[in-house]
Parts: sequence; structure tokens; C-alpha cells
Amino acid sequence: MAKFSPLRLTGFAKTSNLIMFILTVGSFAYFSAYQLTYLRVGDSELSGGLNGTLGGVKGGWGLGGEKKIRWASPKSAGEVYWFSKAGMLDIGMQVHLWSVVPAGILLPLQFLPIMRRKYMYAHKLAGRLLFILLMIGNVTALMIVKRSFGGTLDTHVFASVLAVANTFSMYKAWSSIRNLHIDQHRAWVLRTWAYACSILSLRIAMYPIVIAYRIFQSTGYKYVHSCAEIIYMYAYKQLPSSSISAMYERYPSCANLTTEVAKSTFVVVNAQMTQNPEERSGIINLVFGASGVVGFLVNAALVEWYLRSTREEEERLRKYSSMRRKAMGWEKEEVKKDA
Repeated sequence: MAKFSPLRLTGFAKTSNLIMFILTVGSFAYFSAYQLTYLRVGDSELSGGLNGTLGGVKGGWGLGGEKKIRWASPKSAGEVYWFSKAGMLDIGMQVHLWSVVPAGILLPLQFLPIMRRKYMYAHKLAGRLLFILLMIGNVTALMIVKRSFGGTLDTHVFASVLAVANTFSMYKAWSSIRNLHIDQHRAWVLRTWAYACSILSLRIAMYPIVIAYRIFQSTGYKYVHSCAEIIYMYAYKQLPSSSISAMYERYPSCANLTTEVAKSTFVVVNAQMTQNPEERSGIINLVFGASGVVGFLVNAALVEWYLRSTREEEERLRKYSSMRRKAMGWEKEEVKKDA
């Protein structure tokens, strides 16, 4: 094997294992690193509406002093109205991203065999840090789910199941390594991050689900937005006056409303992938929860398949764990009896 070959540098025994690592952990790390493009330095202010009547937003939670480092507003147009306001939702979103994005970027280090073999102490510290970041991400996800992607019932179910599954898996991984059951620790760590990576899988699943909606429901789906949300979307997107006029033609009940009335006035929009932000928001909100469930189930099935296909590694770690436990006096030597 060459001195600087990929297998030697990473510690993998097989090329297939390295390819699997790149396609799974590497993809999630790239997805997490890409979110750094949404970091912004300095205070920012958004107009609250087309005429500034819905309450301008300035500041919000962020790291640093006057020149705060903040994540930009959510990419989904429907979330902008809620997460661009200073308050608990803004804090929850900012803390959520400050926890899960670094965790995703650091994750590959934990799965490199060379880290476990040559830098075990660093592996332990990084593992604890990642679990802490993931727990913070779980808590803050539950804080913001009521407004994330419409806050629909299926989105609530997905976020709750994911948080519970992650927390349970982390506890099992922690208790297993505390008792030197390294084989079980490996299995539960893999499950933990397979569940967490469903956040990426759901985004892949969204495309076929949206296509299926269009094929099997030719008349289309509908979604409900408040006038305040729709007006804010157009202000945030800084769309031309022609688009604004067309929006008021589609929703005449949203014209000339005060701030409070706009918040309590609701209109039905077509949920479809068009250039109109309220319609795109409608279809994304409708499919997000279902996509999350699909992504979670697919990842859960794949990780169990992987664990079954790597029984040899599981058995090797079980024997090594038994040897370590016996050396610590936690497990008694089996005494063979003569027949």
C-alpha cells in the first residue's frame, strides 16, 4: 500500500468502506458546511411589509458584540415572517444552527478509523462534544417546530420522533461505552447519526413527493397563509411592483390592511412550485413533514442493513470488549467443565 494512499490516510481496510464513508458521512458534512454560506456579520434590518406597516425588525440574537454573527433568515419563504423577528423563535433558530452545523462538519472525524486508533483521547472528547451539540439541536428543534415549514401536524410528529430516537440512541451509546460494550456503542452511535442525517435525506425525498403530488392530484393542493405572511414574503424577496400588484389581484382581501388585521386575515393559496413565494411556501410546507418521515424510515432501514452486513466487525469488537472487561475485573473468566 502506498505511503499516502487514501486507505492508509483514513485507516479504512477496504475501498468499499471508504466509498461508503464519502457517500454518507461526507455528504452530510458537505451539506452542513454549505450552510456556512448563510452566515452574516453585522446587524441587519428588514422592512416589515411593502409599506413598512408590519413592523420592521432590527437586531436579533447572534454571537459577538455590535457586529453580530448571525445566520441569515430561513431559506423557506414561509418561515421568514416568523424567524426574522427578535424573540424566542429567533433565538431558537440561531442556537439550533450554531449547534447542528458545527456538529455536522466535525462528524467525519469521529468515523475515521485512524482517529480511533491513533488519537483515542481526541476521539473521546470529540464524541462528547458532538453529543452535547446534538442534544442542544434536539431541544431547539422542538422550540421552533411550531413555525418551521408551516408547523403542520406531520412536521410536529417527525421532529418529535426524531428527537426521541436521537436522545434514546445517544443514551444507549453512552451507557454502552461506560460499560465497555464497544460493539454496542458502535451500533448505537451509527443509529444516532443515521437518524440525525434524515434531515438531509428528507430534502432528497421532497423532490419525488412533490412530483407525485402533481401526478396523482392534478387539481392541486391548497394551503392557508395569513395576509401578513404573504406581504412579508414579497417585502423580503424585494419583488418588482408588477409581482406585488399581481399578488393583490390574487388576494384582494389583503389590500390596505392594518398590521393587526393582516395578521388575522387568512387566504387560500395554490400549493405548487411557481415563482410566487406564497405558492412555493405552500407546497414545501405540505410535503416537509411527510418527507421527514420517509427520510427517517429510509435511514433507519439502511443503518440496520449496514449493521447486519458488518457482523464480522461486531463480533470482533464483542471479543475485544470481553477481553477489556475481564482485564478490568468486570467480567469473570468462563471455566470450562470436563464432561
